[in-house]
Amino acid sequence: MTLAQLAQALTELAKLRSSKDRERRLGALISLIESPALVGALKSDQILTLVDDILMPLVTQADPETRARLSARLAAKDWVPVALVVGLSQDELSIAQPIIAASPLLTDDDLLEILSGTTLDHHIAVAMRAALGPAVISAILAQNEPLVLTALATNAAIDLSRPDLFGLVQASRPFASLRVPLARHPRLTAPMAQMMLAWVGTSLQSSLINRFHLPPKAQPIASDQSEMDQRLADKLMASGNLHPSAVLRALREDQRSLFMAALARLSDIDLGAVRRMVDAPTPDLLALACLAIGLDRATFSPLLTHVRRLWGDRPGGDGRHAVDRAFDNLSPTQAKAALKWALDAARV
Repeated sequence: MTLAQLAQALTELAKLRSSKDRERRLGALISLIESPALVGALKSDQILTLVDDILMPLVTQADPETRARLSARLAAKDWVPVALVVGLSQDELSIAQPIIAASPLLTDDDLLEILSGTTLDHHIAVAMRAALGPAVISAILAQNEPLVLTALATNAAIDLSRPDLFGLVQASRPFASLRVPLARHPRLTAPMAQMMLAWVGTSLQSSLINRFHLPPKAQPIASDQSEMDQRLADKLMASGNLHPSAVLRALREDQRSLFMAALARLSDIDLGAVRRMVDAPTPDLLALACLAIGLDRATFSPLLTHVRRLWGDRPGGDGRHAVDRAFDNLSPTQAKAALKWALDAARV
């Protein structure tokens, strides 16, 4: 087929106006353009202009399902009008995702626009893309969104620079979802792994120690870790991001100092009081503190079991009676007042 014949075919295709034939026309147009007989035809300005003039209106008028099928078909093509690619990349996620993942026509500026003006799911799709420039990676790190950071850490196709990977390692301290993919990351270094030992759970600690042959002494000393966890708890509290779930997560990950720092900030008591509370002869004060920060009865029993495992069967006493006394009779506000009174009375 000559360029003149192709131009005539495209022109005839454009004359079809029935809305019922819209998807058929789109399919016919793409099949025509992708024909092996037309290799090189799209380098013609005349043909490119015709494609733009016909394809853009058809796509903008199509329903979402049609656009989604079209997006999947066009995602990896390099002849698609750039304006169409950019538009599809900012459409609904089911439409945008194939384009974001595979289009060779999206520039870093296009990806930055997606990061600044679309949904969290779009941002995750960008972080999973096989090719990202330094500016896009920096923008993802600056947003500090845990789900997007986790997608970036999981993306083995990205050749992260050492400073960018170090930024992810630092973010894995407050965001637990980053830890497993980073522990497995091929570019993780021994110093980064050593740093992560301070806040990952025992299973990941063992994995990192075995992978990098780290000696146990590589872990930060307790006083340093306690200071870092206090600063983290203060920062999260100031930003409104410290929640009771942080207390539970710290326990699950065997982070004793972070557990104490988070419990102290949420219950508005000093850290020394929490230290004595978990080493007390009975769990009464711990039950009051947990109720004061909004944890319920069902949560306290496994929490107490975990605390006792980390602190050598302390606090002692009958946990069931502590639950009955606190959770049956007091509201969280009353529990907080009772906790302060008990601490003052005992001069803890």
